[in-house]
Amino acid sequence: MTNYNTEIFFFVDELLKTLEKTTIWKKLPKWNPYIKGRKKRLSLSEVVTLNIIAVLGHFADLKAFHRNAKLYLLKDFPKLTNYENYLKATNQSLPFLTIILRLLLNIGKYYSKNSIKYVDSTPLQVCKNKRIKRNKVCKNFAARGKTTIGWFYGFKLHGVCDSNGTLLSITFTPGNIDDRQVLNTLFEGMEGLFVGDAGYLLKNDVWEAFLKKNIHLFTGVRNNMKKMMTKEQHKELKKREIIETVWSVLKGNLSIVYTLARSITGMFRHFFYSIIAYFFRYMDNGQILIGAKS
Repeated sequence: MTNYNTEIFFFVDELLKTLEKTTIWKKLPKWNPYIKGRKKRLSLSEVVTLNIIAVLGHFADLKAFHRNAKLYLLKDFPKLTNYENYLKATNQSLPFLTIILRLLLNIGKYYSKNSIKYVDSTPLQVCKNKRIKRNKVCKNFAARGKTTIGWFYGFKLHGVCDSNGTLLSITFTPGNIDDRQVLNTLFEGMEGLFVGDAGYLLKNDVWEAFLKKNIHLFTGVRNNMKKMMTKEQHKELKKREIIETVWSVLKGNLSIVYTLARSITGMFRHFFYSIIAYFFRYMDNGQILIGAKS
């Protein structure tokens, strides 16, 4: 196992050992239940590690990665199963990913208490527009939405990051949901100054309600509105590009946009592994670098 892969495995393994002691973990299904048939050969730590490696390795799909792993990673993961069982284990890891991701986001929140934060959303197209009527995987889940570059069919990923590009909060919605509708969810457990684009302009009563929670939302203005701001405010508004860079990394380097899923479970499993892999882009002596620049 390369040093980098080893660092990922030991971090994941220690993280899971910590999470196993929590109350919420006990509510999850057992990873290796004693049921009829053979037990899973791969541990949860191995499955999570393999999938993070797959995302960071820019593989087109899980089958291509599994084929590569059979050739080059069998020494490090001698219990690697056939592709069918590996795919089942990967999909069954989804409930555990939600807890892992929540912890990583909370770590980011802890270290970014006093930082200015940036809020934005990005579309996650699940198929080309001409194939919308034939898409069955995301039926009843996804929706048509519109961005500055046109219509799409899929989901929206809403997020908050700090000035270093560390993700602090995320949520998914169908593509037709207004960005402002999820602000209460996104801002949960945080306070301070948040910067967003004109799409986050709020009515006075909503804006004042946030102020009472010590949440100050500073946004741009629409083209038909008067533009009045100081040089410092304009400079801060330009820094909103930080979260756009986060989306670029997730889409360009970590391939979060996915059109090959055969189930909604497979779709969100892919989403979650891409976001978790974002935290593992940089590692130093076995520790992920919360706050590492994009």
